[in-house]
Amino acid sequence: MKAKAVKLLLALFFLFPLFVLLYFFKIDLNYNAQEILWALKNSFLQSFVTACIAVLCGYFGALGIAGTDGVWQRGLKLLAVIPVFLPSLFSVMIGMSLVSSFPLGTLGVIFILSLIYIGFAASILSEEVMAQLGRLGFVAQVYGLSKFKFHTQVLIPIVGRSTVFIFATIFVNALTSFTIPLLVGGGKGTNFEVLIFEKIFIEQNWSLAVGLSVLQLSLVAIMALCLRARKDIVAAEFYQNRLVASKFGLLGLGLYLGVYFWGYIKLALNTTHIYYFGEIFNDGFYQALWQSFVFFFCCLILFFVLFCAVLYLRYHLKNLRFLNFFLNPSSVLVGFAFYLLLPANHTVFDFWKVALVFSVVGFVSFVKANFENQIQLFEQQIRVARSFGLSFSKFLFTIYFPQIKKRLHFAVSLLFIFCISEFGLVKASGAEIKTLGTEMATYLSSYRTEGAFVISLVILAVWIVATFISGALLGVHKKS
Repeated sequence: MKAKAVKLLLALFFLFPLFVLLYFFKIDLNYNAQEILWALKNSFLQSFVTACIAVLCGYFGALGIAGTDGVWQRGLKLLAVIPVFLPSLFSVMIGMSLVSSFPLGTLGVIFILSLIYIGFAASILSEEVMAQLGRLGFVAQVYGLSKFKFHTQVLIPIVGRSTVFIFATIFVNALTSFTIPLLVGGGKGTNFEVLIFEKIFIEQNWSLAVGLSVLQLSLVAIMALCLRARKDIVAAEFYQNRLVASKFGLLGLGLYLGVYFWGYIKLALNTTHIYYFGEIFNDGFYQALWQSFVFFFCCLILFFVLFCAVLYLRYHLKNLRFLNFFLNPSSVLVGFAFYLLLPANHTVFDFWKVALVFSVVGFVSFVKANFENQIQLFEQQIRVARSFGLSFSKFLFTIYFPQIKKRLHFAVSLLFIFCISEFGLVKASGAEIKTLGTEMATYLSSYRTEGAFVISLVILAVWIVATFISGALLGVHKKS
């Protein structure tokens, strides 16, 4: 009974912003159809093309990864997911540094989103290929199948469902993207999220914004069905062979990673000679620094409470797939709901406002990315603990947390860099707080990439120092 109540409360927490908006406003159906269709076209074009590019390039990149082993394989997987784990402002900055006359609009949005998700698709697809293929590639090689027949008749049918899942994940993430279209979309690349933002904070047509938000939420819910339908995969032992391995894919992945990291190195070379570091470190910067830390601690508290609720449900063997419906809610919709609910121009409320928005928007994807495998891994231990009558709190703090201490530290470290780099959710919630991310976005919006680069260096330095110190205090660096 308690588990059902927790499940209901968790669902209500994620649906709460929608209830707030429906309470305050009636949905306005008096809209400009041409404007909405234009924003929908931009959203779908940006999302579809990005997902296609990412999955197609990621497929060949995955074959390149599958052709390696040991340290090389682990290193390539790690490097490939760095763009998606870095805050999006970093990729915007790198993309602008790579193209001298950056194309604002839909093309620019697609370029930045593809830059982020190609490596993600390659890394995840490589896991799927190696988990599902097993020794079939070796058997096909023995039987003399050509590469073309092997890919079209064996590999693609086997990983097809997983590929659709990855495509849908990237599509939904791109569809609900706000920061990137806001910064590089310009007037021609306005997507649905930016249109809702403009209706709220520029035109102040709040009822119409609610109607648009409900429409977008419906589209995301439909796509979430694809994510919800994915079945768990039983991994098979993978045997390397020439039919799977692709030197072309490995070369392409290396080129992609080289271009991405060269963009950051290029900024470092230019900034050293052009920008005066002292100009950036003013009172506004130091205000953004300490407010970033406060914002992080607010998010940490909320994420911990939500994570304990999720683990409580899993401890009572409840299905967690309902969370997929809350995977990518509209950040503008959620931000507007808390903007209405909590007082404006009050620093304390602004911190919690943005933290609540961040929790609703980012918690589900954060947990799935960091803890989904670990939660499934300890299912047998949960059954044993329940059979001995062990309480949830005792299981959590004496058995579960000690075993995933390193993973917890990594997740908190990741949450930290996202919090101090946050920009879009601060804008969406109408909060008056500053973070290092808002400082960085100020430079990017005026095309001063050198200034943005200096802020990014500060973010990375603060993140590395905080991660090292917290790891030393928790003892995660010790060999077990």
